[in-house]
Amino acid sequence: MSDLIRAELQRVAEVLGGNGASFVLERPRDQGHGDLATNLAMVLAKELKQKPRDLARQVIEEIKLPSSVISKMEIAGPGFINFWLAADELSALLATILRQPHWTASRRPRSRRRAG
Repeated sequence: MSDLIRAELQRVAEVLGGNGASFVLERPRDQGHGDLATNLAMVLAKELKQKPRDLARQVIEEIKLPSSVISKMEIAGPGFINFWLAADELSALLATILRQPHWTASRRPRSRRRAG
């Protein structure tokens, strides 16, 4: 999922004139800030000498991801962009994770306890 969003952000960066922009897409510390967040607008702002929040608006307008992937995008703070994944995508991702053999109850990794 994040690879799809990252690729779209890279495309948007190129459209806006930030070829090769080195941005971060990660899970925010605060769950209230969405499922993923990026600093792309702030990276582009330095390169293009524009205000980060203005660029964040442009990034959001340019993103071409279906509502089945992203349910909501929001600008936060100085220009972070927060993404909320669509419920369908979250359900599909969870199903994929649960199908992995290392996540089944019988094969769950044991915790390592240190002798004290």
